[in-house]
Amino acid sequence: MPSEFRERIQRLRKKFAPAKVDALVVTHPPNIYYLSGFTGSSGALVVEHGKTTLFTDGRYAIQAPAESSAAGVKVQITKGSLPAAVGAHLQGPQK
Repeated sequence: MPSEFRERIQRLRKKFAPAKVDALVVTHPPNIYYLSGFTGSSGALVVEHGKTTLFTDGRYAIQAPAESSAAGVKVQITKGSLPAAVGAHLQGPQK
């Protein structure tokens, strides 16, 4: 089953160029599960051309990596606002 998640992410990425999309932020839990395998109730999945990152809070520090690592998803445990963490990630490194 883990390969199914990787395949789903790859199929999604193939649609980025024609749609002129650099990244997609997924926040609906069933859609996060569909792409990554993560079953938690709080998270945001950022799918980019070369990487996929799952943002969630400390309650899922053990669960998130265990469920999503097979999909090749990096987990970022956030402190504070989840939307702010996702926004900072999408802005890139601060100068």
